Amino acid sequence: AFILYADENDDRLVCSNAGNGASNQWVGRTWGNYKVVGESMPEPEQLDALKAGALWPFVKEAKLYQCPAGYRGEMLTYAMMCSIDGFKVEDKSPVWKKRIQIPQPAERLIFVDEGVTSAGSFAMMYTTPEWWDQAIIRHSNGTTFGYADGHAGYRKWRAAETIRFGEARVIHQESHFKPTTELGKEDAQWVQKGIWGKLGY
Repeated sequence: AFILYADENDDRLVCSNAGNGASNQWVGRTWGNYKVVGESMPEPEQLDALKAGALWPFVKEAKLYQCPAGYRGEMLTYAMMCSIDGFKVEDKSPVWKKRIQIPQPAERLIFVDEGVTSAGSFAMMYTTPEWWDQAIIRHSNGTTFGYADGHAGYRKWRAAETIRFGEARVIHQESHFKPTTELGKEDAQWVQKGIWGKLGY
């Protein structure tokens, strides 16, 4: 759907910042209190938000917006990366508006299985090895990512501190974490490189 949208819109990318009101946002707002897991809107309103998204004409099946093992009652359990016509995490962090701007699409992360509904898009810090959003702990201490060329892949975290951080997170928007071990830094850098194709430091 991400690729089809660009094909039909002069290579323009869908906006990854969910619920921000942009005409090309990939989905509308599905959450009630974005800081509390499990406090989504009523399901009819969530469905309306999915249908209001720019990808709905290409994916008209609500079940495809959620992982079967995701948080019960939340109809959106995937997020898009901030680099895809989203928001600038820091002044220097790249944000792409056109598909042709994405370097090495087979290596660029576009979607992530968060297992819960979250506000906006998934983000990392750009100029330091630091998590902005939580490390996603799904399916045996890792999670699945979707790439810009259309394929998907699983990543298992290497550091115990990454796993502890992900398991301990309760409040989505207050989960900044700077790893202290080499393996922890490698986990954070793997995601940063996946989002932007390079490190900003």
